[in-house]
Amino acid sequence: MKGVRSASEETPLKIGNFPEELKSFEGKKKYSEWLFEYNPQQAIHNPPPSKAPVPPATPSSPPSSSRLNPPDSAPPF
Repeated sequence: MKGVRSASEETPLKIGNFPEELKSFEGKKKYSEWLFEYNPQQAIHNPPPSKAPVPPATPSSPPSSSRLNPPDSAPPF
């Protein structure tokens, strides 16, 4: 597969001010005119994941009762 293209005849929500790598979309009147073509020179190479240990997540503490029942308020009965 070299790329993909939409068969939609709908008007694009965006027709201008594209980033450099999408300048070919400028002024196109329908999605079917947009071509997403694979270019190996522009492929993003993700580095391998880090081997550094990740600390475990700390569970959040439950709210204190003083926040639920401030000293000035009566108990909820």
